[in-house]
This record gives sequence, structure tokens and C-alpha cells, in this order.
Amino acid sequence: MSKELLFFIYFLTIVVFCIIRGWFMCMKKFNEVVATHLSLESVLIPIGDG
Repeated sequence: MSKELLFFIYFLTIVVFCIIRGWFMCMKKFNEVVATHLSLESVLIPIGDG
């Protein structure tokens, strides 16, 4: 499976979690996930012409 598909599945899981736990909890968790994902991206993908 592609990385995008896995991230989408993970996103859907968070959305379901949101509905269960409430919107504020969801946004807090989602922000954490996005921050983590972006920091991982910046670590895993080297800067081309730095």
C-alpha cells in the first residue's frame, strides 16, 4: 500500500475517534499527528539543494 493511502486510513481512524470523543479532542489530536507527520517528512526527505 502507498504511504498516502496509509495516511488516509489513519486520518479516517482519527475522524471516527473524533466523533466518539468530541471535536476539541479531535482537533488537538489531529494537530499533534500533523505536526509529527510533517516533522517526520522533513527528517525522512532530504532537502534537494541545501
